[in-house]
Amino acid sequence: MRCFLYLLLLMGLSCSAQKKTTSDQESAIPQLVLHDTHSHLEASHFEVIKDEKSLKLLFAQINKTRKPGIPLPQVDFKKETLLFYGPGMIKGMRNLEIYIQKESQDSIKIVLLDTFDSPKGELITTSPFCLYSLPKTGKTIVFIEKE
Repeated sequence: MRCFLYLLLLMGLSCSAQKKTTSDQESAIPQLVLHDTHSHLEASHFEVIKDEKSLKLLFAQINKTRKPGIPLPQVDFKKETLLFYGPGMIKGMRNLEIYIQKESQDSIKIVLLDTFDSPKGELITTSPFCLYSLPKTGKTIVFIEKE
């Protein structure tokens, strides 16, 4: 009888541990903050933004020729980290999305989903970008660019 109670207790604890792990992974889904078609970046650029100063430097580049410029997003850097990606100058329109490919105890691997979305006819040159937020962790963020 005592073994049965221990077994029942062990099963209950293991179920609650699995639920906690699942909810931690769900909270780590990147949330889109901003996207646009003109970043004014010549080359591909991925950046993890952890403070207000880095965000202001990035937006100085993005808003270089805009009047008025895109306002800075409101971010609590104590709770969030921003992920920026811009592929540089490209032909045609693209839908850029980032997602977590794999998360381990010490790192988060980020992958880009890049889909072509341009009407038929002449292709225009753009420099799109996307900005995502992710809950702050002590993990290293690694960007994997698919070829």
